[in-house]
Amino acid sequence: MEIEVKALEIDKKEIEKKLAKLGAKKIFDGEFEFILFDRPNEELKKKEALLRLRKEGSKIVLAFKKKISMKRVKKMEEIEVEVSDFEKTRKILKQLGFVEFLKAKKHRTSYKLEGTHFDIDTYKGKLKKIPTFMEIEAESEKEIARYIKLLNLPREKIKSWTLKELLEYYV
Repeated sequence: MEIEVKALEIDKKEIEKKLAKLGAKKIFDGEFEFILFDRPNEELKKKEALLRLRKEGSKIVLAFKKKISMKRVKKMEEIEVEVSDFEKTRKILKQLGFVEFLKAKKHRTSYKLEGTHFDIDTYKGKLKKIPTFMEIEAESEKEIARYIKLLNLPREKIKSWTLKELLEYYV
């Protein structure tokens, strides 16, 4: 299960200083590309689910995600599998009847501290209107709340949003 929040409109340099002070280790700094898929009848959207193919540097991951709860944090069922070829996987999904409904690129800088992940994302291209934000993903809501406090993040900027809600707000 994925448990996370988004901290909107962050100052990347300031957050990175705070994460370093806490002892977080940088584990990724590079480009991301992803494609979201659905059926032509939007079957996944209706079930509050998505199918994503993502290239994370040289790593390629196919993921299925389904909404569980969106109260104070976003909780999603998440099933991921690493695949070896982005284009071939894309073609397989299309042959199975899936259609691409969103393609995007972003720069991600990721940190890890005590099992909690901090992903700082800056979109490129048509989604560059979205200001840089950070996702905090942890084992529990309590851990997320702890890091929100330690990083002194403004509560009004913490959202349990999906990408869909982020797009609706900014784009």
